[in-house]
Amino acid sequence: MVSLVKFMLKKGKTIQSCFCYHAVMKLKRSPFLFLSFITWVTQSAFAEIRENRVFINQVGYSLDAPKVVYSDFNANQFEVTDLDTQKVVLTGEMKQRSLHDAATGLMIYEGDFSSLVDPGRYVVKVGSDDENCARSHPFSIQQQPYAKLTQEAFKILYYQRCGFELKSDVAGVFNRPACHLELVEYHPTTGQTGKLELTGGWHDAGDYGKYIAPGSVTVGSMFLAYQINPEFWRSDNMAIPESGNGIPDLLDEMRYELEWMLKMQRTDGAVHEKIHTKDYVGFIMPDRPHEPRYLYEVTSTATGDFAAIMAWASTVFAKEKSDPDFAEKCLNAAVQAYDYLDAHPEIFPEGGFTNPPDTVAGGYSDAQDKDERLWAAIELYLATGKDHYLSDANALMSSTEGEFGTMGWQNPQALGFLHYLLEHHRKADEEKPNTQLAESIMENLLKQCEAEIKIAVNDGFRVALELDDYVWGSNGIVVSRAMNHIVAYELTGDERFKELAVHQLHHILGTNCKSICYLTGQGSHSPENIHHAVVVADGIFNPIPGFLAGGPDPQLNDAVLKEVFSESTPPQQTYVDHVESYASNEITIYWNAFFLFASAYFNQ
Repeated sequence: MVSLVKFMLKKGKTIQSCFCYHAVMKLKRSPFLFLSFITWVTQSAFAEIRENRVFINQVGYSLDAPKVVYSDFNANQFEVTDLDTQKVVLTGEMKQRSLHDAATGLMIYEGDFSSLVDPGRYVVKVGSDDENCARSHPFSIQQQPYAKLTQEAFKILYYQRCGFELKSDVAGVFNRPACHLELVEYHPTTGQTGKLELTGGWHDAGDYGKYIAPGSVTVGSMFLAYQINPEFWRSDNMAIPESGNGIPDLLDEMRYELEWMLKMQRTDGAVHEKIHTKDYVGFIMPDRPHEPRYLYEVTSTATGDFAAIMAWASTVFAKEKSDPDFAEKCLNAAVQAYDYLDAHPEIFPEGGFTNPPDTVAGGYSDAQDKDERLWAAIELYLATGKDHYLSDANALMSSTEGEFGTMGWQNPQALGFLHYLLEHHRKADEEKPNTQLAESIMENLLKQCEAEIKIAVNDGFRVALELDDYVWGSNGIVVSRAMNHIVAYELTGDERFKELAVHQLHHILGTNCKSICYLTGQGSHSPENIHHAVVVADGIFNPIPGFLAGGPDPQLNDAVLKEVFSESTPPQQTYVDHVESYASNEITIYWNAFFLFASAYFNQ
C-alpha cells in the first residue's frame, strides 16, 4: 500500500498514474485497464514534447564550456535572463541546425551563448514576443557545476551494496537492513552441490543479481576516472561509511566489490558467472524473504574480466600503499585466473554463457571471449611487465582487429586500451610499455573518435550516435563515447575531442528531445519512476538521487515501449518514465560509472 501511495503522489501523475500502474499489474485480468494505461502513457510521453520546446543542460555549465541552446520552436533570436536580477544579459541569433533530424523527428534550431561566463542562475527564452515564445528550464553557470551531482551519482554504488546495512547516519531516509545474508546454493549446471557464503558486492541493476562482467567494467571505469582526474577522486569525504579513514572513498567503494569478486573464484582459478534467483523477485525490498539465490557455472568471459580487474586493482592498491597485502592478493588471483584461461583456450561453456532452461532472470550472454582475454593480457602485462602477457595481447589484437567499438560488458577490451594508452603516455620514454602496441591502439582510438565526430556533426543535438546505435542502454553508449574522447583529448590536445565529449554530457543532462535530465533527482525534469526494486518498494516519495536511466530504446524491448511507440518512431523519442519500462528506464552500475568519468572530468 505504501508503494501505491508513493506512486500515486508522483509529481504530474496523481490518480491517473496510480491507475496506470495497476493497469500493468493486472494486465491478465483487465484488458480495459491496460488500454487506459496505454492511453495515459502515450499522452504523457508526447505532452512532454509539446510542453518543453527549449532544450538545455538543466544542471548547468562550467565557465569555459561550449553552451548551446536547442529548440524546435521557430524563432529568429534567443535571450538569456539572469534569474536573480531578471535582466537580459545576452541575446543571440537562432539558426536552423536540422530541417528534419532523423534521430528525433524534429526541426531543430540552435543558439550559441558560450560567451556568457559569469557565474549565476539563468533561463533562456527563444523568440522575442512574450506571447509567442518558449522558455527553458533554469540552469546555472559555475566554476564546478557537477560537484554535487557527481557525488550523488557515485554514492549510488553505496546504495547498491548487497549484504550491508545502510544506516541512517549515512543513507538518510534510504536506510535499510543488510540484505541477502543467507548462503547461496550451487546451481545444478555447476556440477557441484551445497551452499556458499557469498555476501558483499553491488546489486547490478534494478533487481538483485550480481555479476562479474558488469562489476569488472564498473570498477575498471572508476579506476580510469581516478587515474585521469586524481585531484577529484582522492576525496575522502564522499559521504560513505568509510569516509574519513584516510583512504580515497573511491578505493574503499571499489574494494567492497572486489572483495566479493574474490569469493567468486574457484580454487583452480576459474570464476563463476553470477549470483541470481531463477526468476525475478519483483518490486520488494532486498532484505525481505525471497526465492533462493544460485551460483551459476564458471565461464571464460567472467574469468577473463576477473583476471583483468584484479591485475589492475593490484597496481592501484600497491601505488596507494594503503594495503600491500590486498594488492598482492589481487595479483595472485589475477595470475591464477589467467593461467586457467591459458589451460582452456576455447570459450567455455561452449557457445558462451546462457541461462539454463529453469532460469529466466538476468543474464549477460556473450558468445565470444577474445576481448575479455585481450583485456586480461593487457592488464597482466601492465601489472607484471612480463613478456608472455604482451605476446598474448599482440596475438589477440590481431584476432580481434583491435577495434574500440562500444565500451561495455560485451566489449571490455576498450577499457584495457584506454588504460594502456594513459600508462604509456605518462611514463618516460625508457620506461614506456611496448610502443608498437600503443601505436596500434592509438590509431584505432583516433579512427573511432573521428568517425564519431562526423556522426555528431550531422546530429540535431550533436549526439555521437547513429540511428542503429540507439539500443537498450543507449545513454550508457553516449557517456562511454565521451570517455573515449576525453582520453583522446588528454593524449592529443585536440579540442574537437573535448568538445564532443562535453556535448554528450549535456545531452544526458537535458539537451535531448525529451527535455529530461536522465539522472534521478537532478535538474528540473528527471526520472521519477525508474525501474528499480528498492525505489519502487521503499515507500519514499522521491527516488534515490543519482541513478542514470538507460534511455531511448527503439528496439522496443519491453511491453510498455511496444504499446507506446512503433518501429517508425524516431529513436531518441523512445523513452518512457515508467516503472515497467525496464528497457528504457532501468539502471546499471556500469552506466553510472561511465557517467561519473565524464561528470567529474568536466567539473575540474
